[in-house]
Amino acid sequence: MSNSVGIFGKIITSPDESYNENKRFWQGCPTIARTHGGILFAGWYTGGTGEPSPLNCNVLVKSTDNGETWSDVQLVIASNPELHVRAIDIQLWISPDKRMWAFWTIRDDNYLQNDINHLKLWAMICENPDADELTWSEPKLLTHGFLRCQPTVLSDGRILLFSYDWSNDRYSYSESSDGGKTWCRKIGGKKVNTPFDEAMAVEKLDGSIWMMARCEEKALAQSFSYDGGKSWTDGEVTNLVSPSSRFYLKRLPSGKLLLIRNAKIERRREWMTASLSDDDGATWKWSLLLDPDTNVSYPDAVLMTMERYTSFTITAEMTTRRYFFHA
Repeated sequence: MSNSVGIFGKIITSPDESYNENKRFWQGCPTIARTHGGILFAGWYTGGTGEPSPLNCNVLVKSTDNGETWSDVQLVIASNPELHVRAIDIQLWISPDKRMWAFWTIRDDNYLQNDINHLKLWAMICENPDADELTWSEPKLLTHGFLRCQPTVLSDGRILLFSYDWSNDRYSYSESSDGGKTWCRKIGGKKVNTPFDEAMAVEKLDGSIWMMARCEEKALAQSFSYDGGKSWTDGEVTNLVSPSSRFYLKRLPSGKLLLIRNAKIERRREWMTASLSDDDGATWKWSLLLDPDTNVSYPDAVLMTMERYTSFTITAEMTTRRYFFHA
């Protein structure tokens, strides 16, 4: 696919030096993916002097040496100020069929924030992300909502995208039963107070679906479905301390659950910690402090080997330190 422009923003497949690190004033909200051939891809949100900005854009880089070094920017998904649409928050994902998805959210400022049409989720797919040169599909509108975390694949093959919106007071998401070709909008339980859901979910060993979400109550929120997503419990606050910030939740190949979050709230976003549970989330017996610093947030993670993960986080001091780290 060559460069293209539309209501999805501006796709730039051969970016110039204006997107290089020394030209960026700020950056945030990172994402990471690892191909089956071992290539790492990372993306984030930048452009203009901060967020929001009509110049916001998303960038993609890659590493062929497990993150020791990184390429220049390989792809840019930029806003389209002429149409009053902002392209933000790229999210990478390797699907079970080994394709790489690049999701991004369009905030359409022609609509009010609480209008369902204000937030739209777009995606492009790379059929062979291990190729020397990436080839992308045309941009495709998938569904409504704001996606900020990796999708969940259930045991029956359904894919859940927790792309939330501000049109009502309930958790909302999108579901695909055909590998992502089509998506159906779903409504969940009532939200615990939050401006940004940023939810993730796992399928529990008993077949129920456990969704966690960001909230304003100094801990993570949760909701359950015991019938495959036909109905959901209303949100409730957990005992898992967390500021209002993104987290990461995933089941490892061993069966353990991995949770990465800011585990202290004394100075808002600090104490980035990875925790493991071997009893399906009833307790979290093991924890590893990744970074004790303040203003470190937004983890994302990928499997490197059977039990080794690499996680990307970003400092919230986006215009000063401006770095990501992986551990």
